[in-house]
Amino acid sequence: GRRCSTTTEIHNRWVRLRNDRLEVDCFLANKTSSAGRKLVSPTLVLQTWSRVLNEEDKLPEDWLREPKVLVGI
Repeated sequence: GRRCSTTTEIHNRWVRLRNDRLEVDCFLANKTSSAGRKLVSPTLVLQTWSRVLNEEDKLPEDWLREPKVLVGI
């Protein structure tokens, strides 16, 4: 049969999924449509992820352009 995932495996999977989503949001906030607008509002991304990121106070002000900003739990 199939074994149950450990608490650590579940935690790691959850963190990975959230980091993947953050990466997509950052990409879309930096990508411009053919009409010249961002695909997703950078302000919305900043507001969405505020207080969720690891060591947010140490991040550069424009962390949306950083490739490896990590979500904290």
